[in-house]
Amino acid sequence: MGSRIRNLGDQRVLWSFHQQRQQIQIWQILILLADKLNWEYLEELKVSIWRTIGRMTNMGTYPITKSDSVSCCVRQPPLTRRRSSRNKSTPAADHHQKYNICFCLLESRDFPRLGSESTPTNRAISRTSFTALPDRFLVGVMATVSSTCSSPADLIRPMLACKKLWSVGRSARVLVSAASPALDVAAAKWSPGAHCFLKRCADAGNTEACYILGMIYFYSLGLRKWGVALMAKAAMQAHAAALQSLAIIQFNGSGGRRRNKDLSSAITLCAAGASLGYVDAMWELGHCLLTGYGALTNVSLGTSIIWKANEIERAASASSPVGKVGVHTVNRFLVDWFHSFPPRSGLQLCSHSSCGRPETRKYEFKRCSACDSVQYCSKACQNWDWKFRHKDECVTKIMKDLRQMSLHRV
Repeated sequence: MGSRIRNLGDQRVLWSFHQQRQQIQIWQILILLADKLNWEYLEELKVSIWRTIGRMTNMGTYPITKSDSVSCCVRQPPLTRRRSSRNKSTPAADHHQKYNICFCLLESRDFPRLGSESTPTNRAISRTSFTALPDRFLVGVMATVSSTCSSPADLIRPMLACKKLWSVGRSARVLVSAASPALDVAAAKWSPGAHCFLKRCADAGNTEACYILGMIYFYSLGLRKWGVALMAKAAMQAHAAALQSLAIIQFNGSGGRRRNKDLSSAITLCAAGASLGYVDAMWELGHCLLTGYGALTNVSLGTSIIWKANEIERAASASSPVGKVGVHTVNRFLVDWFHSFPPRSGLQLCSHSSCGRPETRKYEFKRCSACDSVQYCSKACQNWDWKFRHKDECVTKIMKDLRQMSLHRV
């Protein structure tokens, strides 16, 4: 055993975490993220690991799993000596002692799996797993993982490691901390499990999950009332994108008839989103004030709001590595969803390629007043598409029409 394991000190590997190969990084996640939490939690983790390993050292030889696994080796630091009045060496104070936690990879593949035989050693080791760690530490670590992960798999894989992490990962504090990347469910992978995960996050009070699931309900699944209720729940927590989405629904009368439009409510929602610095809401509100659509005409105020929105958009584009503002998770979902399941006959999608909103009735969206060949759900989508695509197409089409008109006159 000693020849197959990298020796990291006087004590050899004392703890091994046994799971599938894609799940073996959980101990690394716990240790590396411990520094981001309170120092009290980090010290408590070290003490818990040290006590557990202390119990395991009296069990004899520690069996190795057949598959690769990450092992944690803990070495007690050397005692710091100091001279006393009687010229005797005494150990340093306890609060100066730190445990060096490091990892090594087991290289053996031909040993029997841990737990294959019911021995006192295996039964004792099974009792000294994650149950030795405090729950508040695991909840804090999993909350940090959910708020900083780059994909849903980064949150789900640690939860599959053991039963305790599975229960901790489903706690309200972890689910409410999940950021947008952790909720990035692809349309091609939509399933009852993905739906249940988003529903749990929304029930826990995660505003981003409420907005994403509300948009999916309203546009993709046709559950209008549930979708509006979830978006309203997110909007009440000052979620800017949810406020803008509700404003678009009120402007267009989506999910109902043309007479169901409520321009005053839409302007109020746009103003709330604009007060949060949301560019789309600022553009929408500015154009409404310029044209007097749903509000009293105020050219100076509308112009200043649009100028401010353009400044924010330019700053965001300059700081973005690709030179343009990224697309929201739910908009990517809608684009992919309606690419696979087009809306029913006669209904069009918003011509902005990164929007994905469909019409809920015929001729719901407004068309470009110059070329009349594209349609948009909002002024914000029209501005985005004009900047990145439609400007060249529209000018080209207008010039072509002018040439044809001149030829007919001749």
